[in-house]
Amino acid sequence: VLNAVEELEDIKKSISAAFKANTRLA
Repeated sequence: VLNAVEELEDIKKSISAAFKANTRLA
């Protein structure tokens, strides 16, 4: 089981990647 900090970092990376992808498409 991941600890909360690792999970939060993964979520932040996912959001950041999605944001960058959306910016390229815009």
